[in-house]
Amino acid sequence: MIKIIFPIILISITTAFSQELTPPQLDSIYYSYLSVRQLDLDKKGIVLPRYMLKQRYLKCGTLLAAEVKRNLKNFPPDKQKILKELFTRPITDTSIVSPSGFFRIHYDTAGVLAPTYSVQELAYAFDSSYNFEVNYLGYPPPPSDLGAGGDDKYDIYIGIGNTLDKEYGETDPENYSSNHTCTSYILINNDFTGFYTNGINAARVTAAHEFHHAIQLGNYIDRTDVDGYFYEITSTSMEHFVYPSIKDYYGYLPALFYSLDLPFTTKNGLREYALCIWNFMLKNKFGYGIIKRQWELMPKMRALNAVAQSLIENGSSFGQELKNFGIWCYYTNYRAITGKYFTDAANYPLVIPVSVIPFNSSVKTVQFYANANSDNYITFVNNNIFDTLTTLLTNFNTKDGIDTSTAKYPFNYTLADHKIDNGNNLSDKYFSKFSAPDNSIWYVTEILNNRIINEGSPVIAALNYAFPSPFIYGKNQYLYFPINPNPSGTVELNIYSPAMKLFFSSNLSIVYVNGQKAVKWNGLKNNYEKLPSGIYIYITKSGDNTTEGKLVIFNE
Repeated sequence: MIKIIFPIILISITTAFSQELTPPQLDSIYYSYLSVRQLDLDKKGIVLPRYMLKQRYLKCGTLLAAEVKRNLKNFPPDKQKILKELFTRPITDTSIVSPSGFFRIHYDTAGVLAPTYSVQELAYAFDSSYNFEVNYLGYPPPPSDLGAGGDDKYDIYIGIGNTLDKEYGETDPENYSSNHTCTSYILINNDFTGFYTNGINAARVTAAHEFHHAIQLGNYIDRTDVDGYFYEITSTSMEHFVYPSIKDYYGYLPALFYSLDLPFTTKNGLREYALCIWNFMLKNKFGYGIIKRQWELMPKMRALNAVAQSLIENGSSFGQELKNFGIWCYYTNYRAITGKYFTDAANYPLVIPVSVIPFNSSVKTVQFYANANSDNYITFVNNNIFDTLTTLLTNFNTKDGIDTSTAKYPFNYTLADHKIDNGNNLSDKYFSKFSAPDNSIWYVTEILNNRIINEGSPVIAALNYAFPSPFIYGKNQYLYFPINPNPSGTVELNIYSPAMKLFFSSNLSIVYVNGQKAVKWNGLKNNYEKLPSGIYIYITKSGDNTTEGKLVIFNE
């Protein structure tokens, strides 16, 4: 019987207002929000003692503002009163309209919140952001606020001053619709002194960042309570897309490169901003459209599923690209390769391995636990011959990894200087073997002295179908096929059309992929031509035992 394997997309529809916070959690977000809006409170005559304020480097206050507003009715009356004051649009003494006519920028000409940079240049920055994100990339503009702020133009308020906290800006939600989208306005810092980027350049990237938040909240969905990391990844990447010469994101990269072993969905502000480079990779490989497609899917499914679905639509998978991301992140700083991976990789920090292990014996087995959807680097140092072998172990358990999970996934990895049973031959000096309770959620990549010697071989022991499927010429080098667990000699592989026309037939040698027996095929007919795009049937035969199934080939 031929088994047809279809990709499974896990869809989890979650409303924007899904979680009720405990009193301690309410206190935490209350004081966090007051700390970044202290000068606005002072301006309104509400003075809070300093001990009530907690210092934090916020960068973007959008997620915090949305969380406070979602829970506004749950605060005690005295705190509600103060928060409602903060969610009242600022009153300023003047405003200008941007050259495009889309934005109105409100500001004070004097006082503690008066801008120290050119308001006209800020207006140009918002127009540039609109032109790139709406006119070029095709995102819909944020919806009209129906006259709030004095007219139908989108309102920007220069109304965040420098306190202990460093907030570039925030997009404040206002009126929600039944589908959990909302109107909004933007608050932006008036000074930017002491920030990673200062002055008008900081204002420029803030314009690109916050304007996309207005697009997200106004046209797709506010699910910032559970998928907030995704909002920040996109908005921070827009800073670079609109203003590639301003490298503000450099300031957050250490938070990511020191923690790539955390789940992809980790909720940590600085790390979320740094993860914008994930979108740099996607844009480089698939174009800007894949990011927009993810937002189109967001109202129907959680962010991680939207990312996974968009990659499947582009002939890849989340696991494959998370593995690729781990490789891209490895080749930074002095390891950067001109013309490959990240354009600015030489200026990025180095990844931090989860462990550095001396390899001074003939065999070394390590046991570790990994997080869902994480890249884990283990470095073996052979001081006897001055070799360094780094193993990148990518877990891509999207099923359990929608939220930041505390679950850990065990694995064993063995490195040896001689052949080992069911092991991989990495070079004439090294052999390896990987095993885990569920091998189907892992990729293993091995890098010897900064040269990839095994690029993300799939661990196929738990699979009962051809991998990868779809197979894409130019992106995938080989197809791997499951075989009977006890084959003898070579294995016969036959590839048929659905009408049972034979395209390929050959006896192939058995190979080991991360310790598992398989046969591999390069996707070419017996006459070395490529196959047309379509569905094909495969049958492997060893003695009296056969395996069979279907696979998909893309020939673009």
